[in-house]
Amino acid sequence: MIKLFFVTFVLIPLLIQLLGLWSMIKFFRRIDRQRKQAIKNYSPKVIVLSPHRGWDEQTKQNAELILKQDYLDYEVFFLTNTKTERRDIADLTETDESYPHLLQLAKENPHAHVFLAEDVVSASFCRSQTLHNLLIGFSHLPEDAEVIAFVDADATVREDWLKRLVDPLWDEKIGATTGVQFYIPSSYDIPTLVVSMLIGGAMPFRFGNAWGGSMAIRLKTFKECQIEEIWKSSIAGDATLNRAIQEQGKSIFFVPDCAVTHQVNRINFRNLMTFTNRQMMHVYWVAMNRKGRYIITWLIASGLYLLAPFFIPFHPYFALALAVPCISILQGRLILCAQPKWLKESKKVKRAAWLMSLTRPITMFVSIISFIYASTHSKFTWSGIQYEYISATECRVLGRVNEIN
Repeated sequence: MIKLFFVTFVLIPLLIQLLGLWSMIKFFRRIDRQRKQAIKNYSPKVIVLSPHRGWDEQTKQNAELILKQDYLDYEVFFLTNTKTERRDIADLTETDESYPHLLQLAKENPHAHVFLAEDVVSASFCRSQTLHNLLIGFSHLPEDAEVIAFVDADATVREDWLKRLVDPLWDEKIGATTGVQFYIPSSYDIPTLVVSMLIGGAMPFRFGNAWGGSMAIRLKTFKECQIEEIWKSSIAGDATLNRAIQEQGKSIFFVPDCAVTHQVNRINFRNLMTFTNRQMMHVYWVAMNRKGRYIITWLIASGLYLLAPFFIPFHPYFALALAVPCISILQGRLILCAQPKWLKESKKVKRAAWLMSLTRPITMFVSIISFIYASTHSKFTWSGIQYEYISATECRVLGRVNEIN
């Protein structure tokens, strides 16, 4: 029995973690090679789609930064929604609070535009509010648009963000490009550090997987993959886009230096689990391809080490179990070291980096719990609206949480 415990809770997780460490080292080298590639200065007409919900000072700064890109031929479509089944309304109280502020920005910037979408609950649409807003943006695309770029409202971008994101699309074999997100914690409590490490730790999986908060795609590819039709009944835009592009035999190019940052306010454990449950639900329902299954298997097998320390007193070899979380922490540190130079030199990131790395074992444990939850549930709440997965490309809008309860 003791040998069985040793193999299950120590030896297998240790081997898995060592393989993971080797993968991280190869990932680090791959990042280094990509950063040395010359920029082609590919600069087609780009439409940036930025869905909005709510408004604060940080959101305002982010919107202003999108309008200050070091790129000549681009327009920005700010997308938000009303509170009714109609979008042609004049009463600002029936629109999202971001709408009047975005209108003001559009007045001050000739290449900025604002479009309203219906409320998906009131209009009884079977898609997420974010995707519905994006679909409204597609209906207003100009004829000379060649590339569509996407950016979250809470993402802080640099002036070269759009140039770096679009440039690799000169190669028509590339279906889409994607950047990486980095959560900068506002406090150093465990839940906030864990969610920051969870997002930062996803960086190695960006190879071949687009993230909707910072991605670009040729309009021609978008139409060929029929993504607009797929999104009419979907929840997760990036996950379904990944599937559609891969089915067309095209690749997704990861741009390591095209990073965007998010300021993470202090959260509690309940909010942490709500967030990770929703993220894992997208993985389980939409992204469970061959690569996705490999990642989940690695995650669960690695997580066995969490039980290993409980068996240390029974056998001296169980002391090896302590090496497993140490390797996990080292992996976390390597991921953070792979971030762009300008990001690593940030004072806030320097202070949080080691603490984030130390929480990586907890991050894996939280991810395992959330994956188990996702495999047994189909309903989740996002921005006050409850959705239900029917299949990888279909969903049901159940209504607002306060109305359901």
